[in-house]
Amino acid sequence: MKQATGKTNLPDRRNKVSIQLKLSGHSFSLEAPSAGIPEECTVYTARTLLLPRDEFDAAQAELCLRLAGMACRADERPVHSDPQQQIVAVMPVPAAAVETVRRQFGPQTPFTTPLLTLRKYTEPTVWFYRAGTLLYIKVYDTLLRLAEVIEAPGDADLLCAAERLTREFPAEHYAAAVEGDEPHRLRRLLQRYFKRVTCE
Repeated sequence: MKQATGKTNLPDRRNKVSIQLKLSGHSFSLEAPSAGIPEECTVYTARTLLLPRDEFDAAQAELCLRLAGMACRADERPVHSDPQQQIVAVMPVPAAAVETVRRQFGPQTPFTTPLLTLRKYTEPTVWFYRAGTLLYIKVYDTLLRLAEVIEAPGDADLLCAAERLTREFPAEHYAAAVEGDEPHRLRRLLQRYFKRVTCE
């Protein structure tokens, strides 16, 4: 069934696994799927680089991260999302986490990020997705205008990000949609900037 936003509200039954990185990036936790082999492994980290498909080269992934100021540490290796999609995400992940995923779920298990979440809206919208201390943001009008992830461990960080965002994208021209951790709390916080905030 489709909602007024143009997106479906059918439950997502895909089998998934996630890698959740701590702030230091040196440790991780794996959240295993309920059963079977996952279709994808979601990496939660602020160090996420998006590249157009035509600009992506798996052999140069580590170099791209370094040039973007997200260089892999000694115990990390780069992983990437599906290179056949229009946008490819590259992320540094602890090598031990990558090895665990490959060992448990197979060498071809693809990686992804919440920044690649696809949403369709019928009006200009700012999408917020909170995951622990991370805040994922995407701005849509007729096209995707912005996609980034920032560290926002507290409400003050989130409100600061929202204020800076609305300087570039005036809130009176955008609705807001929220997902992730404590969506109703996030909705209340953002209502001081956006006239209409909905929970996905």
